[in-house]
Amino acid sequence: MDINANEILRNLVDEMLSDVENIPELLQGLSKILSKIGSSKD
Repeated sequence: MDINANEILRNLVDEMLSDVENIPELLQGLSKILSKIGSSKD
């Protein structure tokens, strides 16, 4: 299954705009996603 990073980022931004109080949690999720994307590149 291919990771569509742009779609994931767009969804994160939408969540961030609708629920500003959860920014730390969203940033933690984003860093996890980025590390997954980085480690899956060969």
